[in-house]
Amino acid sequence: MSQPPPPPQPAGALAGLRGRLISGTGALGITMVAWSVLQILAVPVFLAHWGSERYADWLAINALTGLLVLLELGINAHLGARMMVEAGRDDTSGVGRMLSVGLGLYAGVLVPGGGLVALGWLAGLDAMLGLTAPDAGTATLVLAMATLLLVPRPILGSVLSAFGRFPLAVWLGGAQQLLGLAAQIAVVTAGGGLLAAAIAFLAVAILVGWVLPLVVIRRSHPAVGFRPRWPGREEAGRILFRSGLHSVTIATTPLLQHLPVLFLQRLMPDGLAVVLFTTMRTYAGALRQIVSQVVLSSAMEMTRQHHRGEDAVLKRLFGLTGRVAGGAAGMLAGLLLVAGEPVFRVWTHGAIAFDPLLASVFLATCLLVVPGLLSSALLRLTDHADALVLASLLQAVLSIVLCLTLIPWSGALGAGIAVGVAELAAVGGLALRRTCRIFDLHRAHLLPAILAGVGGAVLAGGAAAGLFALMAPRTLAQLVVTGGIWTLLVGPPAIPLLLPRRLWPRLWRGALSPL
Repeated sequence: MSQPPPPPQPAGALAGLRGRLISGTGALGITMVAWSVLQILAVPVFLAHWGSERYADWLAINALTGLLVLLELGINAHLGARMMVEAGRDDTSGVGRMLSVGLGLYAGVLVPGGGLVALGWLAGLDAMLGLTAPDAGTATLVLAMATLLLVPRPILGSVLSAFGRFPLAVWLGGAQQLLGLAAQIAVVTAGGGLLAAAIAFLAVAILVGWVLPLVVIRRSHPAVGFRPRWPGREEAGRILFRSGLHSVTIATTPLLQHLPVLFLQRLMPDGLAVVLFTTMRTYAGALRQIVSQVVLSSAMEMTRQHHRGEDAVLKRLFGLTGRVAGGAAGMLAGLLLVAGEPVFRVWTHGAIAFDPLLASVFLATCLLVVPGLLSSALLRLTDHADALVLASLLQAVLSIVLCLTLIPWSGALGAGIAVGVAELAAVGGLALRRTCRIFDLHRAHLLPAILAGVGGAVLAGGAAAGLFALMAPRTLAQLVVTGGIWTLLVGPPAIPLLLPRRLWPRLWRGALSPL
């Protein structure tokens, strides 16, 4: 016998849904903007004080130590999903039990991980990578220690998210990221080398990454304990199996981020390709960051609705999120492509030339994969890790094979093409198809993202091309003024592009309410 449909949500519940979406997206958006600005500011600082050769060493060290996040093994993804279920039952002790189990499992993983780091340092991995800075070896060891400490850090954010405090979790995680990079910039500006920058990052990892969140959770949820507990054999087997499925998916993120850099460092040893690839990826990364923030906040709410049995709300949110994220991605892609040359001239002081072809590869990949990014986030948060395993393996294998094939042929451009093709095939293909089957999504839920993305790119790119040709900005102030005029030009036409007609009156009333 089929279950009766759930009753319609009251106005208060819908208002709460909108409030959670706005606050979560706002927190993600602000931290994303701050992170993007700080990354942009960091590049000329590092280049000016270290030079391209030492900066390339630092990028390679970050890429190498970044692979240590693979030791996370998907534990937080699985236990975080279980925390949301326990919190939905108002079972605070259940959330605390999941945290204790997670800390116990992490302790069992990180101890041998520390031994692995020590062996790598003794074996001279820095020399194997061709690093030339005299303090590269010790800096690698310190940065590896900091990375190991941060591996279990996200489980603290999962506790807060489970209790409906996702924005606070975002603020705390963003503080650790921002202050970590800010500390590096301060050290470099003061004349410090690689080792000093690594020590500064380690200090932030301890104080802001761990001490601050522990104090917040202790004060706001005193019933949650922090004593690590190793689960029984049967429970450990279940957790590790589900976590292992998540780890396959999670492992693709650092692989895609760091392996192209390591391949470029090895196959193109002059360091120029590494700097070009990472700088262009940072520039185009503003687009991916915006999409990721909208997608993650909405996927969190879709997961909540799914656990409540409100699958109709989930479907509407999926279509609306795809349209907003796709349209915003298209608009920003058009602007970034047109503005690239003057921005790079000001940003890097002419040290790095803008590569429009490589930028187009990064931007087009993100634009086309928006529905896939949303589907992947939804699958992960609803603990459907098995649905992502095949896609993740395909993405990793394709990335490695294509990088090794294309980098000798075309350097940084080949690395960008390799990563993009792999993501489109796996995330935009297999993962999206499986999401449609699990949640009964149809073409009507997917097309808005693509159509809004193409429309946004044409609208914003055309406006930017005419405006930049007319104003020809050459200084930072001129770029800011040109960007402001562009925002005024494309803002009004963007409303019908991003939002369905039924939401226009609500947006209009919200805009007029302060008056």
